Amino acid sequence: MFNIVNDMKEKRSEFIAFRTTSSMRDFLDRLGEEHARPISDVINLLLQYFKDNPPKQLPIPKNK
Repeated sequence: MFNIVNDMKEKRSEFIAFRTTSSMRDFLDRLGEEHARPISDVINLLLQYFKDNPPKQLPIPKNK
């Protein structure tokens, strides 16, 4: 319950749309079902973690 209340501190008012692969969509669907959260919450939690724990470098593949 604390996590749900804690996540609601800041109102989510921004709409973002993006394209992804079907395998990534399936992955997000599975995470949502596993944690009883909608995909938007899953993505928001992943982005919040990424924001709080930024990587030193983005995992961008190099061109061959």
